[in-house]
Amino acid sequence: MGKRYIGNKTLKKAYLKSWLSKNSKYLRKKRLSNFLKVSGGILTVVIALIFIVGSSFSSVGFVTGIGAGVIIGFIPYCIGVSVGIKAMYEYGAPFSREEKEYLLLSDDELEFGSSSVDNKYKESMDIYSISANAISAININGDILTIIGKGKLTSYDDITEKRINWENSQRKFYSNTPYPILLAFDEREEIVERIKKMKERQG
Repeated sequence: MGKRYIGNKTLKKAYLKSWLSKNSKYLRKKRLSNFLKVSGGILTVVIALIFIVGSSFSSVGFVTGIGAGVIIGFIPYCIGVSVGIKAMYEYGAPFSREEKEYLLLSDDELEFGSSSVDNKYKESMDIYSISANAISAININGDILTIIGKGKLTSYDDITEKRINWENSQRKFYSNTPYPILLAFDEREEIVERIKKMKERQG
């Protein structure tokens, strides 16, 4: 009987932020995103002041100025938010495109499940599994655990109904195929130790 570990969203967010902070392409997009959002805020204030001062601080000027400022400033602000979100999903892949992560460990098998944010089905789940004797190597680089070996990926459009997406489940794994897992789990040290022992038992 295996032990199931559930991913921690707060840890994942922190690990992704740390990982992306080393990616120059992401940082350029992030700076652009911040610039657009700040510009939207500045535009809101400037436009509002122009209307307010131009109306000699009348109540109509206040209402019109604030309304116009918000409408005009909202445009670059929204673009900035969109740029930031797209950059996170693009450069944070594959981890940024995963949710509902879990890890199931037994003495002789590892199973990692996650739902893709790109899948239109609410109950979708991709499940990677590999037996201990099929693991060629284990690498840990910072917060990322990479399992190398001949695993198997089963993609479900609906895990509750066991409805398999056969097209997405055709990925081939070989003895040198890597599969990365973000170690965003509260029991991180326990997980790493158990996987290492699993590999050691197989020689």
